[in-house]
Amino acid sequence: MLISAAITPVAIAVALLAIAGPALWVLRRRWVDFRVAMERAQAMSGLSAEGMLVLNEREQISWVSDAALEMLGVDGEVLLGRALDEIEDDELRRLVARVDLPVSRGHGDDFVVDRRRPGLPTQHLCLGGAELRTADGRYIGAAVWMRDITSRLRDERRLKASEEQYRRLVETAQEVIWTCDDQCVMTFCNQAVEDVLGFPAAQAVGRPLSECLHPDRAEADLGAVRAVLAGRPRMEHETTLRRADGTDIEVSIDLVPLADEDGVFGVSGITRDVTAHRRAETERERASARHAAVAELGRRALELAEPYVLMQEATRALARVLDLPASLVLELDPEADALRAAASAGADDALVAACELQRPAEQTSHAGLALRVGAPATFSDLRADTRFTGDGALRETGVRSGLALPILVRGRTFGLLAGYSRQVRLFDSSEIAFAESVANVVGSAVERVQLERADRERALHDQLTGLPNRSLFMDRLRGSVARARRDGSHTAVFTIGVDSFKLINDEFGHGAGDDLLATVAQRLRTEVRAADTVARLGGDEFVLLCEGLAGEHDAIALAEKLTGLWTDPFVLAVGEVFTTASIGVAVSEAGTAGADDLLRDADGAMHRAKRRGRGRFELFDEELRARAGERIRLARDLHRALERDQFRVVYQPVVDLQTRQVVGAEALLRWEHPEWGTVSPMEFIPAAEESGEIVAIGEWVLREACGQVARWQERWPEFRLSVNVSGRQIAEPNLPERVALILDEARLAPGTLGLEITESVLMEADGDPEVILARLRDAGAHLLLDDFGTGYSSLSYLKRFPLDTLKIDRSFVDGLGEEDEDSAIVAAIVQLASTLDLKVVAEGVETTVQLDQLSALHCDYAQGYLLSRPITADALEALLGDTSQPLLRVA
Repeated sequence: MLISAAITPVAIAVALLAIAGPALWVLRRRWVDFRVAMERAQAMSGLSAEGMLVLNEREQISWVSDAALEMLGVDGEVLLGRALDEIEDDELRRLVARVDLPVSRGHGDDFVVDRRRPGLPTQHLCLGGAELRTADGRYIGAAVWMRDITSRLRDERRLKASEEQYRRLVETAQEVIWTCDDQCVMTFCNQAVEDVLGFPAAQAVGRPLSECLHPDRAEADLGAVRAVLAGRPRMEHETTLRRADGTDIEVSIDLVPLADEDGVFGVSGITRDVTAHRRAETERERASARHAAVAELGRRALELAEPYVLMQEATRALARVLDLPASLVLELDPEADALRAAASAGADDALVAACELQRPAEQTSHAGLALRVGAPATFSDLRADTRFTGDGALRETGVRSGLALPILVRGRTFGLLAGYSRQVRLFDSSEIAFAESVANVVGSAVERVQLERADRERALHDQLTGLPNRSLFMDRLRGSVARARRDGSHTAVFTIGVDSFKLINDEFGHGAGDDLLATVAQRLRTEVRAADTVARLGGDEFVLLCEGLAGEHDAIALAEKLTGLWTDPFVLAVGEVFTTASIGVAVSEAGTAGADDLLRDADGAMHRAKRRGRGRFELFDEELRARAGERIRLARDLHRALERDQFRVVYQPVVDLQTRQVVGAEALLRWEHPEWGTVSPMEFIPAAEESGEIVAIGEWVLREACGQVARWQERWPEFRLSVNVSGRQIAEPNLPERVALILDEARLAPGTLGLEITESVLMEADGDPEVILARLRDAGAHLLLDDFGTGYSSLSYLKRFPLDTLKIDRSFVDGLGEEDEDSAIVAAIVQLASTLDLKVVAEGVETTVQLDQLSALHCDYAQGYLLSRPITADALEALLGDTSQPLLRVA
């Protein structure tokens, strides 16, 4: 809406009165011209968003458009008809006063004025105007238009600030930001190019892009740029650039096209220096390779039985991972005081010879330094290194750099791990750490194999005397018999039993007995041939194997010599001791006898020597052969005894020494022979072992005993039962599964059934006893070590094997209350068991003094004739039901 005083009649009249002129026609003509101007102004106002106002010739505001009023923020009455000096608002008056400038200047140039109002943002207005004249040039007023440019100016300032911020970002960016045209000529480059590539940005602009690229990579890099120019929307490219100083760096380039409506006219690129990232990535890959190599060596170290195979693999791993042409493991020979190559990878004969040193620790070489200080010794350029004057031979091979590290085995230097290169290079800390890890794996593997060999040696040798045990002796005896069969020679076996050994033990103590056995072993070793084998079978029994004999006369001559060894006293810590030996001799007949036959025959001859007065030897003959026949018949009947139901199980009660109540029993086997009556287990158990019948018999005993204890547990849930297990049973690979099946069939809880195993059985067991016992325990069995204290490796067994209970041998219980040494031994065993969380059962309790002593020593359980002889199941059930006696006894 246009507000104008010229439209209404009153306004027209006022306008005419205001117009001065000499004649009415003049006034009228001017009014007509002004009216035309007003009409034109109104028309222009309706077509434009700009504000507009009109001044008459007296500079009074005669018309204002709505847009102008809105821009100025006032009503029409404030301005219409008013002269400039009549406007009351000072700020508005100052603003409107400027509208006469176009008039006074005589031209219509635009200009900007600021309008400030309290509490409101400053307003920026662009003003322009023109005089209103008649056709003949007479001035009749002025038209002024205005435009609010506040938003435009704000946007321009923001754009300028944004452009400045972008410029700063581009110029301060660490990445090189650049552009090129479609001819691959550089058109822009920020300042980062100087930091990254070493030359000013000004030198880059205007140059062909190819001049900024690495000569070896320029074609591939230009190909990537051309691909983007050809229409590829974006491309990431990795390459190598050459700096101004000639060094190379790895970079990543992000390429994007520059395009307008006419298409792609250039390429913009962001170049990042990724050298450090690539170096870190490479180092991560190398570290991963080092870790993988060490892990693989560690795995192989556990698999390989031969450490020299692992050493070979270790040298290959060191050479591969550290990129060394040659590496070696040099073993230190303590006796020769020399380094010898044990394994190598890539080392020629000259290099091996240069590394093999005599008296290496005294050498002024890198190997000598590593051995002396026990730490890595490295050199980067042997030609320039003045420290190692003793490495002349190594220099002659062309070696420039290398390292050597000690290989330690149980705290001692086993040798060196070494690596060499004919190129100058440095070894950083991560590479040295890797080499140390390889050396540690080799050292651990050597230590493991040494320990395993030592364990095998201990398993095959008697710990007290150092002699071979039964297992090793039988292995050698079988080999000897096989050789005798091939060449027709004779093999002789001598079993040697120390006479009166128990009396010496009783008189001087077990320490003296052990001392005697060790001294006997030493005397036997010194008096036989180097090719002969002296072994200890157990207790006071030794055995000698001699092969290559001409016949019995050679064996008799040797037996006489052995008998003479006992003439002189044995000097022990307690003094001189005299004793004799009973010797049994068995000779193979042109290699016809088997190993087991020879040992059995010699043992029979020894027992006859004992029966005939001791201190003598006996040769196996026809009489003994007849007795052997009896044993064969015994074995034959034993084979049928099980199917003929001739076995029965009796039970010896086990008493809790705290409550004095029966808490369990040991199941014992008896054989009721139809002709011979009750056969002693001492007779038929060895025969059953030898024939293998013990496996089936042992399983029958387990089933019978478990079925019985299952019935007892219905009334006495805590009742426990133990059964003896023989060596042949332990050798059965499926024994744990059989035990588990029997327990399941009887519905017995784990731990109800105890398996009693002697130390000698464990010593002679095939395979790994630890694994066997662990499988038996997993099957639900309670494990008892029988005859504890009489074997050779008791303490080591307690450490190695998963045992639950120790049974103190009756030989120690006999002297309780009478022999201080026996009391001390039993006390020590009980204390040791308590420390290891093991229970203790004392066997062979026959006197109340022994019982009281065991109670005082806090022994857990006891069994023996004082408490009860082995009895039938019915008799034991009666005892279990009789609680009237605090201590149960059976006469």
